[in-house]
Amino acid sequence: MIAFALIPFLMALAVTSPAQAQWSFDAQAGLRQDSNLDNARADDILSDNAFAATVAATQTTFFDRGDSLSWGGLAATESYARFPGLNNLALGGFAAFRHKIGLGAYAPWLRAGWSSSRLSYVNNVRDGWLHRADFAAGKRLDERWSVSANYRFEAHSATTQAQAEPGVSGDAFSGHAQTLILGTEYAAGAGLLLSAGGFARHGDVVSIGRDDDRVLAAAKAAANDGVFGADRYAYRLVGTSCGLAFGLGVALGPRSRLTLDVQRQVTHAAGDNNYAKGIETLTWIGSF
Repeated sequence: MIAFALIPFLMALAVTSPAQAQWSFDAQAGLRQDSNLDNARADDILSDNAFAATVAATQTTFFDRGDSLSWGGLAATESYARFPGLNNLALGGFAAFRHKIGLGAYAPWLRAGWSSSRLSYVNNVRDGWLHRADFAAGKRLDERWSVSANYRFEAHSATTQAQAEPGVSGDAFSGHAQTLILGTEYAAGAGLLLSAGGFARHGDVVSIGRDDDRVLAAAKAAANDGVFGADRYAYRLVGTSCGLAFGLGVALGPRSRLTLDVQRQVTHAAGDNNYAKGIETLTWIGSF
């Protein structure tokens, strides 16, 4: 990946160029409700609530003209109420370079980043690596409005399982996808931040359902999935998802805030395996 190859060069730049570096520590914890956790059609939909938490340590090196290089490590966990087989721990690292085109608060910026995490689940057939590359751009329009765009490529590798059906791969939990995200933020004052955006994603999706010959014929891979029941299968399909997201952020102090995010999305996948879902997340975010 191009972004990954650039990281050693950018870290060398941080050493050889006049700059100043500082460490920061971030934490977040929240509750999430997913109305269609198994990405299923109407007759197989299962919902759940989850607690999620992340801690990260980041070193940021600041250069002249507002450019910066950041890198660090993180640990994250999720715990589900109904389906504990999805409980997981992630350990990983990340790096990103941010460049400002011009001077001043209203100058546009560009950002390239890479992250890799090792995922470990209670249901260990999902264990594997998650790699992400991000390329983003944004601009503050005035004192209140800002806009951004982000292209993301992600790849997830997992252990191939025994074939659930002859001639069909058991590598149901691996895959890759590309996502385009457009967003805007509005600072309403008094520590209140409003956000809205949309996204389009194309690539592999994992949909859980009962034995279905039509879905199986369109699947790139399939495997038994004990998390949602002995009679359920995980199907890896090519799909396109589109969605909208809205957020509300409230500052609790100079270094912490509370956010409420609401997302709605629709997915059209191979084999006419179409589904919709809603996700609501309440998160506390703090920096130290």
